[in-house]
Amino acid sequence: MSVEEKDVLGRLLAELENEEFQQSIDKLINIIKNLEASGILDFLEAITDPALLNKLTELFLINISDKSEFFEGLLDQLTDIAAVIEKTEEPKSLTSLLAELRDPEVLRGMARMIKMLKILGAIELKIS
Repeated sequence: MSVEEKDVLGRLLAELENEEFQQSIDKLINIIKNLEASGILDFLEAITDPALLNKLTELFLINISDKSEFFEGLLDQLTDIAAVIEKTEEPKSLTSLLAELRDPEVLRGMARMIKMLKILGAIELKIS
């Protein structure tokens, strides 16, 4: 046994005498037992299988590479939008803001935002 291993073993033995550490170990053992009983531990073991992870990574990379043109185009559009937003002056008055509502592009954008808000509002959040 190396000096480092003896040192680690000594620290572990010292911790085992600590009541708080013992309680933490007991909790950890109970958590593991509960995970095993519920089947979650088997699931975690299955999804961390190296062969499965390699296959998922491969599929993900293939899928991303197929979509690279889409993402590049999306990034270009977002860059253009950011540039327009940066150049846009704020309305000087309520009247000028209301005048913007006559712009067909503003109306189209507002309609899309309202549609997105409807979709978000329809989603039921399950918080437990």
